[in-house]
Amino acid sequence: MPKLTPEHVAGIIAERLGQVFSCSQFITLFEDRELSSGWTLGDALAAWFSLGNLALVVALCEAFNDEAKSSLIIRFCQILLPKHWGMSDEICAKFRVVIERTETSAFASFNACKDGSELLVFFSRYVGRMLGTSLPFAEHIAFEDEPSHVRYQVTDPILAASVCRLFVKFCTETREFLEQAPIDWSPPKGIEVNRGW
Repeated sequence: MPKLTPEHVAGIIAERLGQVFSCSQFITLFEDRELSSGWTLGDALAAWFSLGNLALVVALCEAFNDEAKSSLIIRFCQILLPKHWGMSDEICAKFRVVIERTETSAFASFNACKDGSELLVFFSRYVGRMLGTSLPFAEHIAFEDEPSHVRYQVTDPILAASVCRLFVKFCTETREFLEQAPIDWSPPKGIEVNRGW
């Protein structure tokens, strides 16, 4: 099998991510849910797409113990994703803001999960964000607001579990693909790779 360039690998992953976290998938999962007052479908989709982007980051970090390799493919994917997701300029701008504000804490929170119940809380919070409730991501495992000692509740366990399954399946399949793909890591010739959001 011929070696694949990082750009080619990113194209394969971005196409798959575009399908798994598509607008139609969001509508299917969330069709009966109400958005918070003042929260638009564009806001909800920006949060949904940010979960897809988080899945991308998690999968790449799990597949490679190499930040440079992960970052290169993530950057290429992020160039392609707005097209795969059919993002308007408005939703793309909202998406970038969500990524900037939440990705680091969401990544830390996801990685801190040690069992299914903690994953359920994490994805319940993400579902809440999509619907317009802005609970912070816990960066520690207690998933508890320490000053008030209030334990966060899972408000829609079936929806949270469905979103969790989608996320984990994408991460697992992507990691397996990356671990087996014959990737040529030679520096690309004449291509600007320092692109991103």
